[in-house]
Amino acid sequence: MTPDHDRMEELVAAYVLGSCDQEEREIVEAHLVACPGCRALAARLSRAADTLPLGVEPVRPPARLRARILAGAAAGRSPEDDEPPARILTFPVRAERPPGAWRRFPLQWAAVAVLAVVLAALGGWNIVLNQALNAPPVRHGMVGTGRLAGASGTVIEFRREDAAIVSLTGMPELPAGKVYELWLIDASGRPTRAGVFVPSADGTAQVGVDRPLAGVRTVAITQEDGPAGVQVPTEKAELAVRIG
Repeated sequence: MTPDHDRMEELVAAYVLGSCDQEEREIVEAHLVACPGCRALAARLSRAADTLPLGVEPVRPPARLRARILAGAAAGRSPEDDEPPARILTFPVRAERPPGAWRRFPLQWAAVAVLAVVLAALGGWNIVLNQALNAPPVRHGMVGTGRLAGASGTVIEFRREDAAIVSLTGMPELPAGKVYELWLIDASGRPTRAGVFVPSADGTAQVGVDRPLAGVRTVAITQEDGPAGVQVPTEKAELAVRIG
């Protein structure tokens, strides 16, 4: 696993906790589209985060805490201070420790340990997020022509992650047996297949590209025979953008 991917796994953890802003969410979501391992990690972390609040039982403050608070307040009060004392609410205290109370302390200390780990991890995520913000994603707009005149899209290039995501809207419904195919075309005009897809009923689609776009000059979409597409385009692309 590369160091960059290690940092991305930390970003995934921050994403699960909901501590990412819009730009950071886009970075993570683009990576999750192309990385099955991080998708599985996000699922595991989500389940773990959901169970954290269930691991600790509520704890009533000990009776001696009230005495310590009163003593501290008395020590800090000057003779000239004539304001009425603060009202202190008292809580009923059991004379005996309830059965099983001693067994709760390991759970409570475990919760403290988990909280400490989370706080330490958040410090690390802060560093990673700052690094990610120093290299924001690059966006390239796509506008369709011909049959795809009503379609548009955005190529979001995540250079630090060596990945990209293509978001599309207004894609026409495909004829039977056809798919859309995404192409990465270099400076010499040589196309490389980057995936096939079928848009949803509302004409939207997202395609992940799990490779850097260095050397790519054009991102294009054609309509090809399904279900697996073809090795080279059979028609002129009617939805494309030059990125190099």
